[in-house]
Amino acid sequence: MNLVYNLTERAQVYPCAARVIAKQCMLLGSILLLYAPTVSVYAQMLWVAEVPLLSPCSSFDVSRQEYQQRLLANRHSDNRFYDFQEMVIETIEFDRVDVFDASNPDENNALYGLVNSLNMRTRESTLRPQLQFSEGDVLDPAAVAEAERNLRARSYLSDAYIMPVAACANKVHLLVVTKDAWTTQPIVSGSREGGETKSRVGLVEGNFLGSGSEISVVLTKDDDRSSVAYRFEKDYLLGQPLSLSFGLSDNSDGYARSFRFAKPFYTDATVSSFEFSVDRNRARVTTEQNDVKVAAYDVEAHEQTVYAAFQQRFDAGSVSRIYAGVTQRHESYEDFSGTAALSPDRLDDLSFPWLALEHQSTDYVVMKNINYIESIEDLRIGAYWLASLGYSPKKNNQRAAVVGSGSYKQLFSLPRALFSIMSSVDVIRYEENDSVLGDQNSTYYSALLTADYRWLLDDRQRFVAIGSYRQNRVAGIHDALSLGGAALVRGYPADYVLGNKVYGGSFEYRYHTDWHLLNIIRVGWVGYVDVAVLHNNHFVIDNGGYDGEFLSNAGVGLRIMSSKTHVSNIVHIDFAAPTGYKKDAGNYQVLLRAEQRF
Repeated sequence: MNLVYNLTERAQVYPCAARVIAKQCMLLGSILLLYAPTVSVYAQMLWVAEVPLLSPCSSFDVSRQEYQQRLLANRHSDNRFYDFQEMVIETIEFDRVDVFDASNPDENNALYGLVNSLNMRTRESTLRPQLQFSEGDVLDPAAVAEAERNLRARSYLSDAYIMPVAACANKVHLLVVTKDAWTTQPIVSGSREGGETKSRVGLVEGNFLGSGSEISVVLTKDDDRSSVAYRFEKDYLLGQPLSLSFGLSDNSDGYARSFRFAKPFYTDATVSSFEFSVDRNRARVTTEQNDVKVAAYDVEAHEQTVYAAFQQRFDAGSVSRIYAGVTQRHESYEDFSGTAALSPDRLDDLSFPWLALEHQSTDYVVMKNINYIESIEDLRIGAYWLASLGYSPKKNNQRAAVVGSGSYKQLFSLPRALFSIMSSVDVIRYEENDSVLGDQNSTYYSALLTADYRWLLDDRQRFVAIGSYRQNRVAGIHDALSLGGAALVRGYPADYVLGNKVYGGSFEYRYHTDWHLLNIIRVGWVGYVDVAVLHNNHFVIDNGGYDGEFLSNAGVGLRIMSSKTHVSNIVHIDFAAPTGYKKDAGNYQVLLRAEQRF
């Protein structure tokens, strides 16, 4: 009895390990109890000394906090499971931690307990289908690490990881630890960016009844429109790897409707995927240049897409896939007001089959204080590229067109730095103009190239250098490139200048503090210099006399993130002053906005 008791006590942090190990060792304990007490005492001494000859079982008494440190110590997350590969998964248990962790003395109080009581924890039936493996399967380190990444990507979880808690002979016992995020969010917010104001009021429930479903009702008002929007989204529908979402919005100047049903590539090893989606929108867009209205018109856009995709090749380092689909696209402009020379081009309807090839690395590193504050981050290192090509035949008075796109990105992980590059291009090329269309353009495109280098000075300090280049040719000025506000140079008003070619760069010193105010708020700060140049040889606009001069600014900012909501919600508060060309730019800008990154 002493033997079984001691074993259970050692594993009491993990009830699943205690039950499994006690059950498997009970027979051995019963046999020992038949013999003299001295034998029993001797057996107990052997267990305390952890001599493995009496039992093939071993448990791992590791706290969640200690395990998180081990996770970050192994940049390649599947290394943690190397010693257990080829073992059979005997049990999978779940430790579903509340928003506030009662085992943490700093979070164990009446107020935080009340918050926990108001939160319905994510159901095990919601989490289990996302593992893509089950009891009786042979453990694959890459599959376990990928399950962790998928869980951490869920907006209703603030953290997730999988712990090996016991090993018996050739069997391993896993514990899935998930930490709930607070997902019931009344929204009362306002922002001001470069002279433009925006307010939102509503309610978002991101984990309805613990099911992982998101429902929301949000009222939005800005300088151009007011709207009320409803949305529903659910991943892993009925326990299957299916996704369903739909939304509708009634606006003062139009509407928005969307529907999507899909089986995504939830994991790198997923063999097939499909999607059917419909998006319909109508809104009035107003384009301003430094608070001066230059054009306004109604935009109506419809798009329907259906595709199927299949894994072409999968190995230890990468995965390749092929897509085949059909897309219908309509975009039109009406009720134009403004300078006649800025009237948008007429776009022909497109209906085209297309093929795409995708290739991406399957290697990841686990780090923190890169894009967020004190949160585990999964970074896919290596190369990714996607290329697609379609053809829309001529129909009635609609021109034939070639539709293509491509993107490439790569992340390099160095001992004390991260370097990434990203590029993309989208092109629509119509047949040559005819007499009806006159001088209308036949080719529209948008291109992007960015690179950033991050020096990891220590665990919290980063120096970041970012460079970017953008160029486009678009049908309407509402899609013009701009500088000011959140667009590259933060010390200038939003849409300070407009054009079709932009060069820019930012140099930032970032500090991710270890402050954890009330065990809720994470804080970081940043100092920066931005520089940019815009050229315009496409739109008939004078940009207030600006003609390609350097724009530059210096600024400081505060970053605020809640540790109890999903990590991608970060409040940016920036104060920046222009230092270069600044005609009609003002002395400084104060920006308040929500972003997805630090």
